Amino acid sequence: MTKKISPVLSKLKKEVIILSFAFSKRQYRIGAALKDFSLKFWDHYNDFEYEKSISTTSLCQNLQTNIYFFEYFNTWTTTDKTGTLFFWNLLE
Repeated sequence: MTKKISPVLSKLKKEVIILSFAFSKRQYRIGAALKDFSLKFWDHYNDFEYEKSISTTSLCQNLQTNIYFFEYFNTWTTTDKTGTLFFWNLLE
């Protein structure tokens, strides 16, 4: 099954650059680390149309360059350019 993800045109930012993305089989969620110091998440339960956004500027000193999902721990993890790990627990 293929699902096309298309953001609403009014919300589309032309400068958005995705640095990394991951998919969670456990949560059925796509997560992305963006160059604008934010993390975006799209959920299966709403057909990947609505995005959840987390601004990392007040939470982290550096840009989050990679994102991973660890199934065993049920946790989203990001890293910055210094190799520091950050763990994110998304409330449902």
